[in-house]
Amino acid sequence: MLFRSFSNYKPEAQELLDEFIRMELPLPCSTDEKHDEIHGLMNSEFVGYASMIFDKPKGYFDIVVIDGMARVLTGFFAANMIKDDGYIILDNSDRWVYNPLQKYLIEKGFGRVDIWGPGHGSNREWCTSFYSKRFNFIPNQIERQIGRAHV
Repeated sequence: MLFRSFSNYKPEAQELLDEFIRMELPLPCSTDEKHDEIHGLMNSEFVGYASMIFDKPKGYFDIVVIDGMARVLTGFFAANMIKDDGYIILDNSDRWVYNPLQKYLIEKGFGRVDIWGPGHGSNREWCTSFYSKRFNFIPNQIERQIGRAHV
């Protein structure tokens, strides 16, 4: 995804934002901007939101819960800002659109534990994943399949 000029983000985030952009993660944006916004895929629109983690120094957070917009960018920042033995909790991790983030976290040494259960207002199961470098295992299947859950 292309990033435009920003004015509403924390200057402390610049170095990691540049790294995120250079990584060119295959972000699954569609041609439907409203869809992408609803599902938090528009990282460029939410840089200010995601960079709020820089209000505190690196290593300040024990736990970061990601259940909002721009989850890939937010998770990327969180992975680089939490304590070495901290936890990242990613809600709705069953969505294939978060595969780039989940692969990145595992490559950074985070193990994953999945918790499946019924979602709010739905009969189908959803997943929330817990990531930590304390976990010395990763799941057999890292990526989520397209069609496994709705987007």
